Amino acid sequence: MSVKQFKINYRRHPGQFEVLTGILKSDADIIVVDASRGWGKTLFATCDLVIPKLLSIPGCQVMWVAPTYKIGKAPIDDVWFGYDEHTGLRYVPQFDEATGFQFWDFKKGDMEVHVFNESRLYIRSADSPNSIVAKGYNLIIIDEAAIIDRDVFMQHILPTARRSGCKIMLISTPRGRNWFYEIYLAGQDLSRTEYISFMQPWWKRPNYPEVLKRLMKDMPTHMREQEFEAQFIADGSGAFKNLSKIFKGQAIQLPDIPQKWEATLTSESFNSDNYVVAVDFAKSADYTVIIVMSIEQRKCVYYERMNKTDYKVVLERIKRVSKAYNGADLIYDSTGVGAGLGDFLSSSLHSMPYNFTNETKKELVNRLIVACEYAEIELPNIVTMREEFELFTYSLTKTGKLSYSAPSGKHDDTVIAVALANWYCTESSGKTQVEEVESFLDLMNEIQRPRSRLDELMDED
Repeated sequence: MSVKQFKINYRRHPGQFEVLTGILKSDADIIVVDASRGWGKTLFATCDLVIPKLLSIPGCQVMWVAPTYKIGKAPIDDVWFGYDEHTGLRYVPQFDEATGFQFWDFKKGDMEVHVFNESRLYIRSADSPNSIVAKGYNLIIIDEAAIIDRDVFMQHILPTARRSGCKIMLISTPRGRNWFYEIYLAGQDLSRTEYISFMQPWWKRPNYPEVLKRLMKDMPTHMREQEFEAQFIADGSGAFKNLSKIFKGQAIQLPDIPQKWEATLTSESFNSDNYVVAVDFAKSADYTVIIVMSIEQRKCVYYERMNKTDYKVVLERIKRVSKAYNGADLIYDSTGVGAGLGDFLSSSLHSMPYNFTNETKKELVNRLIVACEYAEIELPNIVTMREEFELFTYSLTKTGKLSYSAPSGKHDDTVIAVALANWYCTESSGKTQVEEVESFLDLMNEIQRPRSRLDELMDED
């Protein structure tokens, strides 16, 4: 079977053509493509680099490394077995229609693509670095490189680039200013000819997906700049910015369980402020967190964190805290455990249940992101609390949905409790003030993004 009969049904958009042209003109061994969500990184790397390399050298060895095997399977599902939504054609035909000859096969158990000329594509995971060790490759693709550990790149991936002429391509949306950023900068230095790098914001792809355009308009500024404008943002790995101005005072180290802290207030300030109690109830291995915040100043004055505590004890604790702070209103997560405790809470406290869905959680967290960015709240510099804020992150699904959560194995109970308190404070401030904040944010977004001309570009696209 001739290689000429193996046709890929792939049409480059101008941004992809720009990057490919730059690569072909360069002798660089390490190629960096810093691109927005939805730009087509996986499709480009597979169709313009991986498949041509596999076909050009019989017995060629190519490795595709991703942060996890689930992410690593994206080129298989979306490209090798995927269809062009505009033409309805398979990107990579598996069989010759005339003869039935099989061009390639995917070995699911081994996570490998076997091509008819004995070439191989190996899917490997950075969270299983021992799987990366091999005799050497002709081409290495590192997918979502920005969220792969530097040591995995240096100690496990680089040593496999032993075959003559091997090139390494890093494709990713940025995630802060980490080692991926450093290599991108090396690619911008004309004196370092072994590197080349490209930045591809969303507008480099014509007919950009409408669902992602809509998502952009609702995202906080720093997230939009990172995820869609491909900008390298300081502290871009987390959802919150400006934390150094939010957390006040010296670091406070508390025992692991239970934790309790209370601000020292003068009688004058105590009596002049109104307060809200916010509670996120523990779910299985999580923690119950109680926060008290002054409504006018949005300053946290009480914090308590516990787990494996009888709910009767928790309810009594909440009642005592509310009474201690001038009969403060209560806002709480009314899904899961909170749903079952609602009747007990409403019978003795003026309470506001907050029902969590994907959309209501997003709105709750977005308000807290804004409050942090503009230093509108004040929190004690409790190590556990600050770590939760620093680690709290976000993700984007392929369908353009934004979700917030703590990383796997971590907790976000304190973040949610603070977010609930902040929500109550903004609602209590009145609708007019909320609208003024949102209008100010819109104005600031316009001032801060002259280079992107977001709305104009969307209208032109």
